[in-house]
Amino acid sequence: MSETGATPTAWPSFLRSPTRMRLPPNDGAPWPIGLSGGADSVALLCRAQEAGLPVTALHFNHAFSDENGDAEEAFVRELCAARHIPLTVGRCTETQPANESKEVFARRCRFAFFAKYAAGRVMLAHHADDRAENLILRLMRGCGLEGLTSFGEASSVAGLRVVRPLLDETHADQIRWLKAHRIGWMEDVSNGDLTVPRNLIRHTLREALPTFTSGANISLDHLTEENRFLAELTAAATLSAADHHLRLKEGTSPVLMRRALRGWLLKRFGHTPTRRQMTLLETPQATVMLTPTLRVRHTSPTLWETL
Repeated sequence: MSETGATPTAWPSFLRSPTRMRLPPNDGAPWPIGLSGGADSVALLCRAQEAGLPVTALHFNHAFSDENGDAEEAFVRELCAARHIPLTVGRCTETQPANESKEVFARRCRFAFFAKYAAGRVMLAHHADDRAENLILRLMRGCGLEGLTSFGEASSVAGLRVVRPLLDETHADQIRWLKAHRIGWMEDVSNGDLTVPRNLIRHTLREALPTFTSGANISLDHLTEENRFLAELTAAATLSAADHHLRLKEGTSPVLMRRALRGWLLKRFGHTPTRRQMTLLETPQATVMLTPTLRVRHTSPTLWETL
């Protein structure tokens, strides 16, 4: 991660060592890049192209009346035309549900668009500042170790292989690179809305504490390493995790048991149990109605079955 303020001279680790990221074999197909028109995504697109990687751009216009979505769309069309980069543009046609925040709604619609046009993989311009902000947001939501560390260099989101090449760099690094190369970008007017928790963290905590990003990322690196170790222990303790049952080894610790249960329920049924549900699931012979269509019984000390 750059802390000197110098213009980045080396591309992040993803392009230096693709195999470390466990990427699919390079079949010569272009890499789709999520392009909002902001500084970070513009820098990622241009730098990837200049590094010789075949790229395409995906832009989603959220069509919010209080934002400059049409101006951003016009900008990315001009940028991609000038650089001869294929561009696919989508526009939101849904109405935001009353029980869904604007940020969650926008993300859901955007990833549905990516899933439709990204051919199974997409590069996004999240960087070290985003990763640090995300840590605070997930702490506020009460996430465990898996949730805190899921914002990594490579992950799966909505069935997509998501790669984030810029996690070793900051937003300021991208601004410096763009200025040095005389490349413009659009400012997202929604970033100034302090009713959005992410913006509040960005404009208060992050700006007031110079070491916030670097310290948070160091902590996340430690947590990620420990999470991988726990994942290995959980896998070793799991005898079977099928559609209709989860069976663990005798003597599995309560910590690994809870982790295995949460992972099974999320992977197989898309359900994250509440704390109360987890307590009930630990009760021998208990039958727990997790959702209107999902009922699980704790049949024996190491066996859970759907009914």
